[in-house]
Amino acid sequence: MSLLPVKVVMADDEPGVMLLLCSILSKLERALVIGAADNAKDAIALVREHNPDLAFLDIELPDIKGIELAERLREIKPDLAIVFITAHQEYSLDAFKLYAFDYILKPIDEERVKSTFQRIYKMLEISKKSNTFPNTETCRISIKLIGTVISGFLRFWVKIRFFPRTMTFYSPNN
Repeated sequence: MSLLPVKVVMADDEPGVMLLLCSILSKLERALVIGAADNAKDAIALVREHNPDLAFLDIELPDIKGIELAERLREIKPDLAIVFITAHQEYSLDAFKLYAFDYILKPIDEERVKSTFQRIYKMLEISKKSNTFPNTETCRISIKLIGTVISGFLRFWVKIRFFPRTMTFYSPNN
């Protein structure tokens, strides 16, 4: 069973970067670049219209930050694989909080783009074979154990955060 080509969109306000990225991806047998945008508004339209599997995003776009764009794209397509390509190292933690697949610093390293694409392809292939969707079956969970000693008994409660929701469970009263 062979997976169809991985549909790719990109958003970067530097034409040279998009040209280089297109050149790298065109050498990959399973990559199909279906659109490029130089701003977030057009990138959102591309995702809505073409339902891509992968988005390469710059952090600094003229209308909004790439982090905000990634959040909006995930609202449209939760299983979209996102790779940031940027000159701004300081946003990497924010990017990985959004489950970015990779964070590649400029100047672009061709081998890094290729290896990232191959990992994404394998992930998509596995999810297709198992009839699951990447990124949608995993969620970030934060568990906080809070305890207090009252009259010699430990009373505790657990706060579990399924981002963006929070659920709190209390221990039975002793």
